[in-house]
Amino acid sequence: MSYTSKKINKHFALSPGTYRLKTKIPKGYVSQFMYVDTVYKNSYAVTKAKAKLLTQGKKKSNLFTDADKAKKTHYYKFKVSKNGKISMKLTTKNNSGRIKAAVYGKGMKTKKKTMEYSGTHYFNCKLKKGTYYIKVTKDTKKSTGLYSLTYSDKTESR
Repeated sequence: MSYTSKKINKHFALSPGTYRLKTKIPKGYVSQFMYVDTVYKNSYAVTKAKAKLLTQGKKKSNLFTDADKAKKTHYYKFKVSKNGKISMKLTTKNNSGRIKAAVYGKGMKTKKKTMEYSGTHYFNCKLKKGTYYIKVTKDTKKSTGLYSLTYSDKTESR
């Protein structure tokens, strides 16, 4: 949704079905509504044991919809082949609520980020050779939106 005086953009990730839009437009405002139907294939794991492999330099995208329960979690893993710095980039496009992410692994203090609304967030850290995990969680029932993950062995700046 976009109001002429307050440029407000709202994005909703909805499950398949029929929906009704109900809105109350303030007097003197002009509104514009746009519907875009984009289908995303959900390829995620709900347990650490079945975590989806994240390949260096390749983006992995997924989303949380309105039908997903609060605290729903997606797991990913990535492998570091030699000791060094890595950069994990998390981009979110969500409307309401929060999406939380945590990077963790053996011998590593867990790094956490909480994202509200849209934006790009970075995890920069030094890691030893091994397998590490990323846990992305829908924080509240009203949290919806798209997220994407990428990682590289070079540290990116903010």
